[in-house]
Amino acid sequence: ALVTAPQDLWVEAGRALSTALRARGLPVALVTTMEPSDVSGARAALRRVRDGPRVSAVIMVMHSVLLGGEEQRCFLQAAEELGLADGSLVFLPFDTLHYALSPGPEALAVLANSSQLRRAHDAVLTLTRHCPLGGSVMDSLRRAQEHQELPSDLNLEQVEG
Repeated sequence: ALVTAPQDLWVEAGRALSTALRARGLPVALVTTMEPSDVSGARAALRRVRDGPRVSAVIMVMHSVLLGGEEQRCFLQAAEELGLADGSLVFLPFDTLHYALSPGPEALAVLANSSQLRRAHDAVLTLTRHCPLGGSVMDSLRRAQEHQELPSDLNLEQVEG
């Protein structure tokens, strides 16, 4: 399943992702939007996931909570409240597939003040670019661009920030 934030950028990204996954033969049972972008909207979207076709993974097409994403925070807290963060579903943050999270405790600081969010985040599988020890996110992005893993015209300051 894919759940998007309500902004047009995320809705379009979710549609494009579902089309790309289906074109590669991967099943996408549900694409839905979290509206409104608060806990009530998150609960409604999660109920659609829970009550719809059986899924084992939910791709969250919204800003990652580890990068300050308020909608994903609401979404994960609602998943915990509804008992969906118990390991029966895997949650995948879409945005961290495209750029690196800073390694170390700084990336997880947002989880420090909420035991509910920490429990919910245990169900999240975050895939991100590897940042070598001692290297910065920007160094990793530059190397990826040099190796043509990222478009040469990509503004790296916008990706990292």
